[in-house]
Amino acid sequence: MFICERCGYRASYKCNMKTHYNRKWPCKPMVSDISFETLKEQFHNKDVKYAENTLECKPNVNICKQDVNIYECDYCDKTFKYRQSKCRHQKKCPKKKESNLLEYMSLKMSKMEADIVEMKHQHAKEIEEL
Repeated sequence: MFICERCGYRASYKCNMKTHYNRKWPCKPMVSDISFETLKEQFHNKDVKYAENTLECKPNVNICKQDVNIYECDYCDKTFKYRQSKCRHQKKCPKKKESNLLEYMSLKMSKMEADIVEMKHQHAKEIEEL
């Protein structure tokens, strides 16, 4: 079993590990912050670590799941992996309409309360003049 010390990727065959190291976008440092060039150098210099006991190897599924949903809708708290998905959702989010309606109603209520206070002051002045 070949294990990437940077992201925890496990490969049964050396050729699969080679493909992992030679891919266009390098893996993200999830297990340790080793430079990708150092890993590739070690691999090509035949300093590859081979784990004989596969029971010690932990699957990298849990590691990858940590930062999956990082974008959250401002209205309904739904989470998304990509910012674009969140923006697309927010345009049609059903909670957005409710939120906008509540904001509108609270703004309208505060204006009405201000008008009532102003009317009371005017009414009080009219009573004092009489």
